[in-house]
Amino acid sequence: MSPAQTDTTGAPEQRIPGKVIMPLLSLQRHWLKSIIVFSLIAGIGLPVAWKKGTASYYSEAVIQINYRYAPNLRTIQEIETRSVSEYNRLAQQQMRTMTRFDVLKRALDSLGDKRWYWQKPDESEQRAIQRLSWSLQIKAVHDTYLITIGLWDEDPKVIPVIVNAVVESYLKAAREEIFFGESLRLENLDNRRQEHDVRIAQLSKELESTAKKLGLMTFEEGMQNPYDRILVDMTSALSQATERRVTAEAELEALTGKHERLLKLSVDAEAQKLTASDRPLGDLRAYLYQRRAQLIQTMSGLKPTHPGRQADELEIEQINQEIEMATKDKFAEIKSILDERRRADMRAEMAAFEAKAEEAQQIEQALQARVDERTREVENFMQVYNQGLRIKEELERQRRQLTLILDRIDEIKIEENAPGYVRLISLAEVPLRPASGGRKKIFILFLIVAGGAALVLPLALDFLDSRIRTPIDLHRILGFAPNSWLPVIQDEDARILFDQQMERLAISIFRDINQSDAASSFFVTAILPGVGKTFVIYQLADHLQRLGINTLVLSCDPSNRSAALEAAAREIDYNNLTKRKQADKTDQNQKLEPQLSSAPASPGLMELMRDTAELDQVIIRRGSEDADWIGFGRYADAEELANIVRFRQVLDDIQKQYRLVLIDGPAILLSASAEAIAGICYGTLIIVDSIDTPVRQLKRALRIIERASPEVVGAVLNHAPLFKRSGYFSQLAKSLARYRSEQTDAASNRS
Repeated sequence: MSPAQTDTTGAPEQRIPGKVIMPLLSLQRHWLKSIIVFSLIAGIGLPVAWKKGTASYYSEAVIQINYRYAPNLRTIQEIETRSVSEYNRLAQQQMRTMTRFDVLKRALDSLGDKRWYWQKPDESEQRAIQRLSWSLQIKAVHDTYLITIGLWDEDPKVIPVIVNAVVESYLKAAREEIFFGESLRLENLDNRRQEHDVRIAQLSKELESTAKKLGLMTFEEGMQNPYDRILVDMTSALSQATERRVTAEAELEALTGKHERLLKLSVDAEAQKLTASDRPLGDLRAYLYQRRAQLIQTMSGLKPTHPGRQADELEIEQINQEIEMATKDKFAEIKSILDERRRADMRAEMAAFEAKAEEAQQIEQALQARVDERTREVENFMQVYNQGLRIKEELERQRRQLTLILDRIDEIKIEENAPGYVRLISLAEVPLRPASGGRKKIFILFLIVAGGAALVLPLALDFLDSRIRTPIDLHRILGFAPNSWLPVIQDEDARILFDQQMERLAISIFRDINQSDAASSFFVTAILPGVGKTFVIYQLADHLQRLGINTLVLSCDPSNRSAALEAAAREIDYNNLTKRKQADKTDQNQKLEPQLSSAPASPGLMELMRDTAELDQVIIRRGSEDADWIGFGRYADAEELANIVRFRQVLDDIQKQYRLVLIDGPAILLSASAEAIAGICYGTLIIVDSIDTPVRQLKRALRIIERASPEVVGAVLNHAPLFKRSGYFSQLAKSLARYRSEQTDAASNRS
């Protein structure tokens, strides 16, 4: 059960679950729709593939990019590419050259009238060249120096004409580019060389200026900073000063605690000792003692009634008081002097330690300032030094680039007579058979789409379905987990699972009512009639009775007038279940719930409320292990419980005999009295029917229950479907049945 506002059981707040999608259950639930969608898409794909799919032909020419060649005519030594990446760049550059606009334009121009093999009548030359560039298949053959130039087309005779024209145009362009623009390249390289010379001179001056500023001769990575050693020593001194300052502060703090403890100690003993040894006080006391002895001697010869004796006694009393007063005054004076002397010693000692701590702090602050100053000097040095390193690095880079430019100028001058590095291996031939059909590919694509749609459709239907199917769905709507879920009783496995869940529900209610010693009442209702509420409440009452809770079922639902329900009618007629399952095998969620047979109506609640019957007359007693019943009554015109005050009196009388009263209430959306009864009961339990309960009506019923403000609110999901061969509920039912069978076999073997 969940409290109406807060959780009084102390359990942690549950996280509200989200929408749960179970693919296997979704496919099992909507398998027919999936098959229809798959068949429909596959059926559409078959004629589309047959009509759109056409045979395609492919042919290719092969050229070779030489990895070495003779640089000029004056030497027989060949030059080869120095790395794989360099050769790959060369090959990629040649592959891009093959699809260049000018190369393809020259290829189409060389075809003459055959250019119309490729260019369409209403197509511009630029568009035809772009389409040819996109259609050419240019690939490098792995682990070789070969490059293939291929083309796909429906006409096999067109392919070699177009491909060979492109290859010839490329070879001509390659031969031209080997020696093309030599003077222009040399001029550009020379301009670049001059720029590098100017930049190198500028960087050399900057590096020299930086070195003079730092007083260095060179810049090297990892060079020792002259300020580093000084900074390390000062940092070490600062650490020692900090340690001394911390030590002084700790000693000062310890001294403060010591003084506080000394101030609490008394100096009475020392003050008494000094008082006893005080000479002026001793003289005064000796004089007074002598005077008192004289008076006592004088009194010794006088009678008690003698006037002189009384005067002497009075003077003796005054002497005693004067001695005591003088002693107290001297004691207070000496104590004050001792206290002041001790405080003065403490102040002097405290001042010495404070001076020591202040000195350590000042030393630390001075060292910290010097460390900070030296750190800034180090940072400035490193900043300028790093700047010098960057200038040196840039200078070296400029020199390397200048070297490369000079080398390139030499290479161009030497390679002016070098042979080419591109060689034709073979031209394209007319293909004899198609390389690809196309129909199979289109049909396979339609099959993939059909399979995906068949899988996604059940998931989408379940995701968009707002009906309540599982306890998780009910949890998401209620905001708290339901107390139990009851499966559709369709076989022996489901019946065992039903009993287990009903027992869990009974235990849940037992925990709630066990928090107090007083009798409790639970109002059991439903959103609308026909959800199996009465069957659930009578089963629940019997389980509670077997748990040792004296339970009674009070029928307040006018639709269930009869209370003379036979106990045997509550059991499952398995033969009837088999017949009903064979009558409709297509619906696995059919609610095969046992029906409650009834006898003619007997006196019940209405007679109690109208005082026409006594409580013992209307109670149907069913034994110690089954719960007692009170029916609705015989009055056919009593459709509503109008007198709620009288109903509460009747309920109080019943609770005097029973620990728990389960009230079989009317549907909460159809009866105004349901809200009133819920308000006077300790708890409310709502029975929610799986699949058939609209979410809006459930939320409306929850608002009504919230206005009634019962102590606890619970919910039960009834008629939860069990899918064969899949699902957690089905596996749980099978496990319980298997466990029950094993226990039965073990018991029979022991007997």
